[in-house]
Amino acid sequence: MHDDIKLQIKKYYDDWFSINKLYHDWARHHNISQKTLFVLYEIIHTEGPCTQVSICEKTSYQKQTVSQIVNALEKDGLLYRTKNPKDLRNKILNLTTEGSTYAHNLLNELETLEIKAFETMDITDRKKAIKGLHILAKSLEKCFEK
Repeated sequence: MHDDIKLQIKKYYDDWFSINKLYHDWARHHNISQKTLFVLYEIIHTEGPCTQVSICEKTSYQKQTVSQIVNALEKDGLLYRTKNPKDLRNKILNLTTEGSTYAHNLLNELETLEIKAFETMDITDRKKAIKGLHILAKSLEKCFEK
């Protein structure tokens, strides 16, 4: 029984690494890092104010990594920071008009590919894949908390 589970875990890792490499290579092709891609994703998709702390919490990226990415985006004129009235230590991250256009174009292109990939699966397989990942995430959370 454990051998079957070990093989399934290996397959899970193989697929996880494969997906991760696809995103890494796609980002590199667009002259950014995968981490920058996902920081931009979080800035756009975070409901309410987005801070470096919220990005670190969501992505598990180190504070220094997020800081370097945010500094580079700011230097390139894609982002600016404003005071956070609820926490003066954590500035709110905002995309400039140019940054918003850049990020939306980039993420729309990525989303188009993701939609194509999902469309290659029938609806039952899509639902199973999403449900399976959700169940695995919750199960891992419970086991890691112990």
